[in-house]
Amino acid sequence: PHSSEIVSLIACHQTRLRGLVRCLLVRSSDVEDVLQEVNSVLWEKSREFETGTDFWAWASQIARFKALNHIRKYSRDRLVFDDNLLRELADLADQRLSKLDDRRDALE
Repeated sequence: PHSSEIVSLIACHQTRLRGLVRCLLVRSSDVEDVLQEVNSVLWEKSREFETGTDFWAWASQIARFKALNHIRKYSRDRLVFDDNLLRELADLADQRLSKLDDRRDALE
């Protein structure tokens, strides 16, 4: 894909990516840090994305991975949820965000 296409896709999905990361992390500074990491990875791995495939599916997996890694990194210092619960929360967030996208499309 061309760089302008990737930039457009990343920008188009920022709100949804932020929502997914926010569902997994508590502190807004952590959300912003992880979101920046996600954006960097999306850009760095943009050659791996195949045009015409589901960008959200690809990007959300990267976001989930980064958020879960962030949680694991700090789990030694704090009380955190176990991985299974976090995966369930991420799945639920993804489902709800999908419904919000449908509503937004209907309103437009």
